[in-house]
Formats: sequence, C-alpha cells, structure tokens
Amino acid sequence: MVAIFVLTVFLFFISVDLIVLKIQGKNHPAFEPSFPQYDLSIFNGNNLTIPSNIFISKGHTWLKKNKDGLISIGIDAFGTMALGTLSILKCAEIGKELKRGEMIFEGAYGNKVVKFLSPVINQNK
Repeated sequence: MVAIFVLTVFLFFISVDLIVLKIQGKNHPAFEPSFPQYDLSIFNGNNLTIPSNIFISKGHTWLKKNKDGLISIGIDAFGTMALGTLSILKCAEIGKELKRGEMIFEGAYGNKVVKFLSPVINQNK
C-alpha cells in the first residue's frame, strides 16, 4: 500500500512539472532533440600523423630527439588547455636515464601538483 502511494505521489509531481513547463513554453531536458554536431566524430585517429622522432604518452607528455642529440620535453595541447599556466617545480636531473613511467618533471597550477611521466623506454640497453 505504501509503495503504491509513493509511486502515485512521484507520478503526480512529474505530471505537475510537465504541465508547468508546457504552460511556460519550455521543454523538459529529457525530451530535448539531440544536436547533430554531437553525433559527428570529432577525432579520427586514422588520419593522425606523428613524426618518427616524437614519443607521446597517455599522460599528455611528449619527447622529441633533436638533431644535436638533446631531447625536448613538453605537454600536449590537451594538457596545456586543461591545466593553463603551469609552474615547473622539479625536473629530472641532466644525464639521468629514465624508464617509461618515471617522473620527467613536476608542475604546479594553482595549489595542485601534477607529475608528468616519461613516455619512452631507454633504448640504449
């Protein structure tokens, strides 16, 4: 009996909400039409070309071996947009050999600290 009462009250409030929205000339968000631009594929990985001297990680870091033998490191566009201005706190020591998953550098944005990890395996061994 209580379950029937609760269900009836629930349906009553939903009906009142729909009637009020109809009077106001609005649609309930659940009944909004879908937007066709959301149905389109935004990213197609098959059309992405990455130069052979760049290594990218899932952690949004990249490494690039330069012609002079030095390595440039950075954050991809998504990480830059998500974090905004980033202050570098710690960086791996010069000459240190890193394995995949070890920290390259640590940055701070606001009061949060983020560790960025190496995307490559040491290939000298």
